[in-house]
Amino acid sequence: LCRQVYETLSVALPCGDEILADLSVESVVPAPDSSQMLVTLRAAPGTDLNDAEQSLNAVKGRLRTEVAQAITRRKTPVLLYEIISG
Repeated sequence: LCRQVYETLSVALPCGDEILADLSVESVVPAPDSSQMLVTLRAAPGTDLNDAEQSLNAVKGRLRTEVAQAITRRKTPVLLYEIISG
């Protein structure tokens, strides 16, 4: 499941947004179980983390929808995000 979420978000993340295009998926792990996933995103050097967080907040629903369509589970996990600097 983590791998499916990782691969889906890696493709879906840019969302046509210049700031989000500077983020890459670092890891996806259960938090604490598969009902929630912690997605760690790495920001490119020089990326303003506050701007990245605002852009991410604007597309969270869309990203969860992408994950829901890609995974093989009845329930889509809650996605929690952490952005780290590159």
